[in-house]
Amino acid sequence: MGPRALLAAPTLRGLRDTPAEAGELRIAAADALRAITGDAPGALPVLQGYTTADGPLGARARDALRRIDRRSRTPRPAP
Repeated sequence: MGPRALLAAPTLRGLRDTPAEAGELRIAAADALRAITGDAPGALPVLQGYTTADGPLGARARDALRRIDRRSRTPRPAP
């Protein structure tokens, strides 16, 4: 994602952090914000809250958590 994606961060953060928003929106916002800013810790509570949901909602939350897990296991080059 490029620098322009950062412009969406405040809106995405608001969607992610507002419990009254639809679950689909919160999951999508958490995943997008994580991809744009690297804020995995901020995404975890929302995604974990939906992992037990039935159907596509739970599946999307679990997929997003797998992406976070995979990324955290990827070796990073030494500075």
